[in-house]
Amino acid sequence: MKRIAWVTDSSAFIPNNMIDREDIFIVPIVLILDGQEYRDGVDLTEEELYPKLKTFTTPPKTSQPAIGDFVNLFNELKDKYDAVIAVHISRALSGTISASEQAAEIVGLDLKIIDSKILSYPLTGLIERGIALNKEGKSVDEIVEQLQSIANNVEAYVLIGSLEQLQRSGRLNGLKYLLASLLNIRPIITFDDGKLEIFEKKRSNSKATDRIFEKFKQSMEISRKKEIFILHANDEKLALEWEARIHESYPDLKVFVGPVSSAITLHAGEGTIA
Repeated sequence: MKRIAWVTDSSAFIPNNMIDREDIFIVPIVLILDGQEYRDGVDLTEEELYPKLKTFTTPPKTSQPAIGDFVNLFNELKDKYDAVIAVHISRALSGTISASEQAAEIVGLDLKIIDSKILSYPLTGLIERGIALNKEGKSVDEIVEQLQSIANNVEAYVLIGSLEQLQRSGRLNGLKYLLASLLNIRPIITFDDGKLEIFEKKRSNSKATDRIFEKFKQSMEISRKKEIFILHANDEKLALEWEARIHESYPDLKVFVGPVSSAITLHAGEGTIA
């Protein structure tokens, strides 16, 4: 088994059973709130962010980690590990992969990068799978190839929690926000090769939820899924209701329930569920 360092960014969610591992390293995304920068999860936690969401006087923004943060980390890892594999937020959504690549070039590190094509806990799922493949004796190239194949086949649907927050973050223009609010439209967001796209629009949360579960059932009929991640922004009660609904039809399916990161909540809003 090779000594592999796993690098990710704070758009991922690292559960307690992985947070203390010595081979997992998290580089924080930058949150820009009213002109002040915070390192996600370091200077500002999720719990601290939620009360502030509606108080910002300027639209909140996010930025990829500083190249210097990657450079410092890669200098530490270069001679300690047989390989360094980075699993990052979708290239189409963030400049994080680019920053990671530039830092590796500066350091002279043979960095292997997985474009997750997504964000949040599925990144962690890829790392878990990579650790398992390493234990099985797979080569670094085999691990990278298999993980990228998995990432290319992830299917995800997101029910935005706050159109107001989406509008404030600049991801929805004012007219669309006004019309959506008046008509009680709930957009369902999906990922198309790593890019966010509107899958469908429904007139209520219940109809949007039913459509997501309908799509889930259709996907299960096409090919039996091995893992389901239910991700939420400060609404664990709703996430657990979704989990129970899944287990009614698929009692043996592996389901993980966990929170999204502050960087995601900042754009999608509290109450987002995926």
